[in-house]
Amino acid sequence: MRPLAVPLFALMAVTACSSSTSNNEMPVLDVAADLVFEEDAGLESPDLSDLSTPPPTKPKLLGAYAPFMSLPEGPAIQLKMGGTSVGGQVSFNVYAAALGKVAGVAFYVEYDPELMEFKEAVPTVNLGSSIGVSTKTVVKMLEPGLLTFGAARFCETKIPWGPFDQCGGHDLEEATSLVALYFQMKRDGEAPLRFPERKRLIRRPDHSMVKAAWIGGAFRISPKSEVAP
Repeated sequence: MRPLAVPLFALMAVTACSSSTSNNEMPVLDVAADLVFEEDAGLESPDLSDLSTPPPTKPKLLGAYAPFMSLPEGPAIQLKMGGTSVGGQVSFNVYAAALGKVAGVAFYVEYDPELMEFKEAVPTVNLGSSIGVSTKTVVKMLEPGLLTFGAARFCETKIPWGPFDQCGGHDLEEATSLVALYFQMKRDGEAPLRFPERKRLIRRPDHSMVKAAWIGGAFRISPKSEVAP
């Protein structure tokens, strides 16, 4: 039954007029004009269709990383997966191992911007510091899909007649993290993370170069339902 809206003052007015009728006649209340339906008042019932089903949610994504090769003996730069978060963020660390004494390291990292969005990079290496010598690092995104990193020792003041390697070097014989990279996974798929050959360099204090293995890998993003427990 549709609700009725009968103004209280209208009923009071009709009741007040009942004294003009005879004692034998009961007053007839004509309240037809006071009946107000929702349609007549221009009111509409709320649309609850959108509340019947919750809005679709994005599937949770999981990442799996497989290096292109195992870590060999000798100098190497290796990209390793750190982990994933509930929100779909994934981290990678670039490690250096068995490099010996170095004065600088630089490289590019390529990734697929269709699968991942770069969020942040945190340098973690310190090539040593002393009086007049400091480590400077640079890491940034050059364009979607391409990052650059560089770390080197710098002399605050060089002696013109001093040795050309007066800034010295830092020992990276043990496995050392150079930089941590953070990405947001966007969708499922598979693509490589690698160090482009044209942009990688390891320099010793005497300006000679270090030959090393540069190890990237394949990164696969899958919906959680596709990954075995």
